[in-house]
Parts: sequence; structure tokens; C-alpha cells
Amino acid sequence: MLSRLARPCFQQAVQSSPRNFLNNAKTWMASKGQSTIAAGAGAAVKEGVAVAAKEAGAVASKDSMASTSRVVGWWMAGCAGMCVGAVVLGGVTRLTESGLSMTDWALLGRPPPRTQEEWDEEFEKYKLSPEFKWKNFDITMNEFKFIWYMEYGHRMWGRTIGAVFFLPAGVMWARGMFNSAVKKRVVLAGSLLMFQGLLGWYMVKSGLDHENFLGPSDVPRVSQYRLAAHLSSAVVLYSVLFWNAKSILKPAIEFDPAKITPQLAKFRKWTVSSKALAFFTLVSGAFVAG
Repeated sequence: MLSRLARPCFQQAVQSSPRNFLNNAKTWMASKGQSTIAAGAGAAVKEGVAVAAKEAGAVASKDSMASTSRVVGWWMAGCAGMCVGAVVLGGVTRLTESGLSMTDWALLGRPPPRTQEEWDEEFEKYKLSPEFKWKNFDITMNEFKFIWYMEYGHRMWGRTIGAVFFLPAGVMWARGMFNSAVKKRVVLAGSLLMFQGLLGWYMVKSGLDHENFLGPSDVPRVSQYRLAAHLSSAVVLYSVLFWNAKSILKPAIEFDPAKITPQLAKFRKWTVSSKALAFFTLVSGAFVAG
């Protein structure tokens, strides 16, 4: 059976001598071969251009972060460290069962009570909470002051993080210290920070609603699901700030994909899996702590 490639040559051979047949066949094969090579070269060039563009984009992104002022990096690193402090304070607040001592919330906060009359007023508001009704009905004023200051310190630390983040961010943005890549990351971190604050109050509200503690075995405390969400959000916020700070202060080494060995790829998978397990272990503490 004649192939599609040989059929044109055979048709020419019917009308020509054997020598012409061979010459025509060579000419036809050469022309087809050149067109095939040209098409393959064109595809290779397109693929090479796409890979080069991708690598150029990655290098440009890396250079834009590396060229950012180190002041920006240290500022983000400081905010990341303050997030760690907030998580520690939140854990202490949980373990001392202080989280429901403040029954109201203000965006910018307020000063603590200064006179005995102000403390009495604060104590009266606490007496209306489910925690006092079902658990701390015999608490003294000094004991109340302790748990109130624990919760107050945790909240004010969160507001301090907001001030340390947003005020310098506004100044550095106005001075042009952020390029387009850094601006996107600053907006992301700022959004996470505001969400974290709102989520904290949403969590506390679950422990102030009398309708949530009508059962004979119900214990007044915040929802463990909202607590887990609050903790998860704090970990994500810390990760974003720390990752950006490191990208500016000490950019990661770029590896040639062709030189990555199977052992190195496997090690990377194990590293990512370890981080995921650490995150899961940390968040699971919200369901068993306190």
C-alpha cells in the first residue's frame, strides 16, 4: 500500500523516466523536509519565547522585592513579631478565662476605668453576662479587675499592631517607597489585619449571648469554631507579613528547574507537608485549650 508521502512521486514516475523519477523524488522530499524543519523550529522558538518571558517575569518580581528599601522589610518583620505576641496573649487570656470580662467593643478602644464608680459600672455590665450568671457569680471586684485587665491588654495589643502597621504604611506609601508588587502585598496584609479584629469581636459575641447557654451542661465560653477561625486568621496574617519581610531582607535563591533533583523535589514536598501539619496542630488547640 502506497503511503500519502510516496503517492505524488509515484504519479510523476508514470510520466517520466527512472532518472527523472529519482530527481523529482529527491526534490520533493527536500522541500517537504525543509518545511517540516521550519515548522518545528517555529514551534521551538515560540516555546522558548514563552519560557523566557515567564523567567523574565519571575526575575523582575524578585528584583522588585530585592530593590525595595530594607526599612520596609524590617517594618513588616516587626509587625509579624507583634502578631506572635498577640497569639501568646490570646492563649494566656484563654487559659485564665478572661475573654468574656469585657462585654462591649469599640473600634479604637477606650481607657480603663480610673475611679471606683467606673469600676462599679463595669462590674455591673459584667453581671449581666452569661459567664457571671452561670459560672462566676461569686467573683470579687479584685478578681474581676484581673480578668478585665487580661482581656483589655489583649485587645489593646491588637490595636497597637493596627497602629504600627497602618500609620507607617500610609507614610511610606505617600513617599513612594512601595512599588506595585509591594503595594498589593501591603493591601493584602492590611485587609487581613482588619478582618482579624472584626473576627475577634464576632468570636467574643458568641460567649455573651444567653441563648447559647440554655442547656443544663452548657458552660459560658466563646464558640470553639469562631476561636479556631480567629487563631487561623492570626497565623495567616503572621505568615504573610513574615514571608514579605523575608522576601525583602533576604530574597530566596532561585533554582534552575532543570537542576532540581528528585531527592530535592521530595524534600520540598516533605517540608510543605510539615508546615501543613504544624498549622493543623496549632489550630486544633482551639478546640481543647482552656
